[in-house]
Amino acid sequence: MCDLPDAVRLEAARLHNNGGAKAILANAAQHVGQTTNICLAAADFEHDIKAKKRALRKTLEHIPDSVRLRKDTIDLKKKSSAADSCILLAPVLETIPLSVELRLALAWLETHERAKAVLSEARGALPTSHELWTDTAHLLE
Repeated sequence: MCDLPDAVRLEAARLHNNGGAKAILANAAQHVGQTTNICLAAADFEHDIKAKKRALRKTLEHIPDSVRLRKDTIDLKKKSSAADSCILLAPVLETIPLSVELRLALAWLETHERAKAVLSEARGALPTSHELWTDTAHLLE
């Protein structure tokens, strides 16, 4: 099979029905390897929340340092409960400690007092991030 760019494979999947799209994306994952775009598209074709979670978890085993995959997994968890999302985010920050997006997501899920502590720790780890400073100011308002 020739090497097609992810965009071509994603467009081919979009043009097919659900079953055909899943087959195209599964084939792409086998031949090209696990890429974030292919895996996210495959998860999007799942209609059941459990199936989406399973697809994202399986992908995270192959691409553990993908911030985008982590955020999508946490967004799915947010739909069920904020507490579950917090539980997921804490160990992720140990794996990807310099992710501003994940630190901000954790702060917004926490209680007001805990969010202050999370943002304070984040500012210590990433003192040059303007997003952290503006979100801290917004939280303190």
